[in-house]
Amino acid sequence: KIVNINEIQKQLSFDNSKIDDIIQKYRMILRKRFDSCQIILTSEQDARLRLLNKYLKPIFIPDKNENVNPDHDFLPYDEFSKKVHIPKLIHESHISEISIMLKYKGFIPIGYIQVNHKKILDSTTFDLVDSIANRVADEICNTGFFEEAPEVCKIVDISENGLSFLNSQNIFFIKSFAIGESLIFDLNIADAKIPVKGIIRNIKNMESKFRVGVQFTDVTENFSATLKACLSKFA
Repeated sequence: KIVNINEIQKQLSFDNSKIDDIIQKYRMILRKRFDSCQIILTSEQDARLRLLNKYLKPIFIPDKNENVNPDHDFLPYDEFSKKVHIPKLIHESHISEISIMLKYKGFIPIGYIQVNHKKILDSTTFDLVDSIANRVADEICNTGFFEEAPEVCKIVDISENGLSFLNSQNIFFIKSFAIGESLIFDLNIADAKIPVKGIIRNIKNMESKFRVGVQFTDVTENFSATLKACLSKFA
Protein backbone atom coordinates (compact mmCIF):
# COMPACT_ATOMS: atom_id res chain seq x y z
CA LYS A 1 0.00 0.00 0.00
CA ILE A 2 1.25 3.46 -0.95
CA VAL A 3 0.21 6.76 0.60
CA ASN A 4 1.13 10.36 -0.18
CA ILE A 5 2.47 12.05 2.97
CA ASN A 6 0.69 15.32 2.16
CA GLU A 7 -2.64 13.48 2.09
CA ILE A 8 -2.07 12.16 5.61
CA GLN A 9 -1.98 15.69 7.03
CA LYS A 10 -5.11 16.71 5.09
CA GLN A 11 -7.12 13.71 6.20
CA LEU A 12 -6.42 14.35 9.89
CA SER A 13 -8.97 17.16 9.78
CA PHE A 14 -11.79 14.74 8.88
CA ASP A 15 -13.99 13.03 11.46
CA ASN A 16 -13.98 9.24 11.64
CA SER A 17 -16.05 7.12 14.02
CA LYS A 18 -13.56 4.22 14.00
CA ILE A 19 -10.75 6.50 15.14
CA ASP A 20 -13.00 8.12 17.74
CA ASP A 21 -13.72 4.65 19.15
CA ILE A 22 -10.01 3.82 19.34
CA ILE A 23 -9.21 7.07 21.14
CA GLN A 24 -12.08 6.59 23.57
CA LYS A 25 -11.03 2.99 24.33
CA TYR A 26 -7.46 3.90 25.23
CA ARG A 27 -8.45 7.09 26.99
CA MET A 28 -10.53 5.00 29.38
CA ILE A 29 -7.54 2.70 29.99
CA LEU A 30 -5.26 5.65 30.77
CA ARG A 31 -7.79 7.34 33.04
CA LYS A 32 -7.74 4.31 35.33
CA ARG A 33 -4.01 4.82 35.88
CA PHE A 34 -3.35 8.57 35.65
CA ASP A 35 -4.87 11.74 37.07
CA SER A 36 -5.04 13.35 33.64
CA CYS A 37 -4.69 12.06 30.08
CA GLN A 38 -5.15 13.21 26.52
CA ILE A 39 -4.95 11.48 23.15
CA ILE A 40 -4.68 14.20 20.54
CA LEU A 41 -4.90 13.56 16.82
CA THR A 42 -4.09 16.67 14.83
CA SER A 43 -2.26 18.14 11.85
CA GLU A 44 -1.77 21.40 13.77
CA GLN A 45 1.34 21.47 15.94
CA ASP A 46 0.82 22.85 19.45
CA ALA A 47 3.66 23.50 21.92
CA ARG A 48 4.09 19.85 22.89
CA LEU A 49 3.92 18.42 19.39
CA ARG A 50 6.42 21.00 18.12
CA LEU A 51 8.87 19.92 20.82
CA LEU A 52 8.29 16.23 20.19
CA ASN A 53 8.73 16.68 16.44
CA LYS A 54 11.79 18.96 16.70
CA TYR A 55 13.80 16.77 19.07
CA LEU A 56 12.30 13.42 18.04
CA LYS A 57 12.33 12.38 21.68
CA PRO A 58 9.46 11.76 24.09
CA ILE A 59 8.81 13.98 27.09
CA PHE A 60 9.36 12.24 30.43
CA ILE A 61 9.30 14.38 33.57
CA PRO A 62 9.14 12.08 36.62
CA ASP A 63 9.01 15.05 39.00
CA LYS A 64 8.85 18.66 37.77
CA ASN A 65 10.14 19.88 41.15
CA GLU A 66 13.45 18.07 40.66
CA ASN A 67 14.26 19.73 37.30
CA VAL A 68 16.30 16.75 36.11
CA ASN A 69 16.11 14.30 33.24
CA PRO A 70 15.95 10.56 33.89
CA ASP A 71 17.86 9.71 30.71
CA HIS A 72 19.43 11.23 27.58
CA ASP A 73 16.84 9.46 25.42
CA PHE A 74 14.19 11.94 26.52
CA LEU A 75 13.58 15.59 25.69
CA PRO A 76 15.91 17.68 27.93
CA TYR A 77 14.04 19.27 30.80
CA ASP A 78 15.64 22.68 30.24
CA GLU A 79 14.41 22.68 26.62
CA PHE A 80 10.95 21.75 27.80
CA SER A 81 10.88 24.55 30.37
CA LYS A 82 12.32 27.14 27.95
CA LYS A 83 9.90 26.50 25.12
CA VAL A 84 6.71 26.41 27.17
CA HIS A 85 5.74 27.96 30.48
CA ILE A 86 5.56 25.06 32.94
CA PRO A 87 2.52 26.26 34.98
CA LYS A 88 0.51 26.55 31.77
CA LEU A 89 1.75 23.22 30.49
CA ILE A 90 1.30 21.21 33.69
CA HIS A 91 -1.50 21.80 36.17
CA GLU A 92 -0.10 22.91 39.54
CA SER A 93 -1.34 19.75 41.24
CA HIS A 94 0.46 17.50 38.74
CA ILE A 95 4.17 16.90 39.24
CA SER A 96 4.90 14.43 36.44
CA GLU A 97 4.31 14.06 32.71
CA ILE A 98 4.81 11.58 29.89
CA SER A 99 4.10 12.71 26.31
CA ILE A 100 4.78 10.46 23.33
CA MET A 101 4.26 11.24 19.66
CA LEU A 102 1.89 9.17 17.56
CA LYS A 103 3.27 8.45 14.09
CA TYR A 104 1.79 7.03 10.92
CA LYS A 105 3.79 3.83 10.29
CA GLY A 106 6.59 5.18 12.47
CA PHE A 107 7.29 8.21 10.25
CA ILE A 108 4.68 10.97 10.11
CA PRO A 109 3.45 12.81 13.25
CA ILE A 110 -0.32 12.53 13.58
CA GLY A 111 -0.67 13.56 17.22
CA TYR A 112 0.46 12.51 20.69
CA ILE A 113 -0.49 10.89 23.98
CA GLN A 114 -0.04 12.97 27.13
CA VAL A 115 -0.47 11.81 30.72
CA ASN A 116 0.03 13.77 33.94
CA HIS A 117 0.03 12.54 37.51
CA LYS A 118 0.10 13.90 41.04
CA LYS A 119 2.75 11.38 42.02
CA ILE A 120 6.23 10.61 40.68
CA LEU A 121 6.28 8.36 37.61
CA ASP A 122 8.98 5.78 36.93
CA SER A 123 10.51 4.16 33.84
CA THR A 124 8.17 1.17 34.05
CA THR A 125 5.23 3.53 33.75
CA PHE A 126 6.88 5.23 30.79
CA ASP A 127 7.22 1.84 29.06
CA LEU A 128 3.50 1.24 29.64
CA VAL A 129 2.51 4.55 28.03
CA ASP A 130 4.96 3.95 25.18
CA SER A 131 3.37 0.57 24.52
CA ILE A 132 -0.11 2.11 24.49
CA ALA A 133 1.06 4.86 22.11
CA ASN A 134 2.34 2.22 19.67
CA ARG A 135 -0.93 0.31 19.86
CA VAL A 136 -3.00 3.45 19.29
CA ALA A 137 -0.91 4.44 16.24
CA ASP A 138 -1.08 0.92 14.80
CA GLU A 139 -4.84 0.63 15.24
CA ILE A 140 -5.42 4.06 13.69
CA CYS A 141 -3.26 3.14 10.68
CA ASN A 142 -5.17 -0.11 10.24
CA THR A 143 -8.63 1.52 10.16
CA GLY A 144 -8.28 2.39 6.47
CA PHE A 145 -8.91 6.04 7.37
CA PHE A 146 -5.87 7.22 5.43
CA GLU A 147 -6.38 6.85 1.71
CA GLU A 148 -3.85 4.34 0.39
CA ALA A 149 -3.28 2.99 -3.10
CA PRO A 150 -4.41 -0.65 -2.77
CA GLU A 151 -2.35 -2.01 -5.68
CA VAL A 152 0.47 -4.48 -5.01
CA CYS A 153 3.28 -3.20 -7.22
CA LYS A 154 6.09 -5.13 -8.86
CA ILE A 155 9.65 -4.01 -8.08
CA VAL A 156 11.80 -3.79 -11.21
CA ASP A 157 15.08 -2.79 -9.55
CA ILE A 158 16.33 -2.00 -6.04
CA SER A 159 19.53 -0.74 -4.41
CA GLU A 160 20.60 0.60 -1.01
CA ASN A 161 19.50 4.07 -2.13
CA GLY A 162 16.11 3.38 -3.68
CA LEU A 163 13.97 1.32 -6.01
CA SER A 164 11.73 1.40 -9.06
CA PHE A 165 8.28 -0.18 -9.25
CA LEU A 166 5.49 -0.53 -11.78
CA ASN A 167 2.08 0.95 -11.05
CA SER A 168 -1.06 0.89 -13.17
CA GLN A 169 -2.03 4.13 -14.88
CA ASN A 170 -5.14 4.60 -12.77
CA ILE A 171 -6.88 7.81 -11.75
CA PHE A 172 -5.93 7.46 -8.07
CA PHE A 173 -2.20 7.34 -8.82
CA ILE A 174 -2.34 10.17 -11.37
CA LYS A 175 -4.20 12.45 -8.92
CA SER A 176 -2.21 11.49 -5.82
CA PHE A 177 1.44 11.26 -6.85
CA ALA A 178 3.95 13.42 -8.73
CA ILE A 179 7.72 13.85 -9.02
CA GLY A 180 9.20 15.40 -5.88
CA GLU A 181 6.45 14.25 -3.55
CA SER A 182 7.09 12.10 -0.49
CA LEU A 183 5.36 8.79 0.06
CA ILE A 184 5.24 5.87 2.46
CA PHE A 185 4.77 2.28 1.34
CA ASP A 186 5.09 -1.25 2.68
CA LEU A 187 8.03 -3.15 1.21
CA ASN A 188 7.81 -6.94 1.30
CA ILE A 189 11.37 -8.06 1.91
CA ALA A 190 13.01 -10.94 3.80
CA ASP A 191 9.61 -12.45 4.66
CA ALA A 192 8.61 -9.21 6.37
CA LYS A 193 6.53 -6.14 5.56
CA ILE A 194 8.59 -3.03 6.33
CA PRO A 195 7.22 0.54 6.13
CA VAL A 196 9.52 2.68 3.98
CA LYS A 197 9.62 6.42 3.33
CA GLY A 198 10.86 7.91 0.07
CA ILE A 199 10.72 10.68 -2.52
CA ILE A 200 9.54 10.17 -6.09
CA ARG A 201 12.48 11.08 -8.35
CA ASN A 202 11.05 10.09 -11.73
CA ILE A 203 7.92 8.70 -13.37
CA LYS A 204 8.12 7.10 -16.80
CA ASN A 205 5.19 6.16 -19.02
CA MET A 206 5.44 2.45 -19.91
CA GLU A 207 2.27 2.13 -22.02
CA SER A 208 -0.20 0.56 -19.59
CA LYS A 209 1.89 1.24 -16.47
CA PHE A 210 4.07 3.89 -14.85
CA ARG A 211 7.63 3.08 -13.85
CA VAL A 212 8.20 5.03 -10.63
CA GLY A 213 11.68 5.74 -9.29
CA VAL A 214 11.90 6.34 -5.54
CA GLN A 215 14.82 7.47 -3.38
CA PHE A 216 14.74 6.16 0.21
CA THR A 217 14.66 8.78 2.99
CA ASP A 218 14.75 8.56 6.79
CA VAL A 219 16.28 5.09 6.52
CA THR A 220 16.23 3.17 9.79
CA GLU A 221 19.13 0.96 10.91
CA ASN A 222 16.85 -2.08 10.86
CA PHE A 223 15.73 -1.47 7.28
CA SER A 224 19.26 -0.69 6.08
CA ALA A 225 20.66 -3.90 7.58
CA THR A 226 17.79 -6.02 6.20
CA LEU A 227 18.13 -4.52 2.73
CA LYS A 228 21.91 -4.98 2.62
CA ALA A 229 21.54 -8.61 3.67
CA CYS A 230 18.96 -9.25 0.93
CA LEU A 231 20.98 -7.48 -1.76
CA SER A 232 24.12 -9.44 -0.84
CA LYS A 233 22.32 -12.70 -1.66
CA PHE A 234 21.87 -11.57 -5.27
CA ALA A 235 25.29 -9.93 -5.70
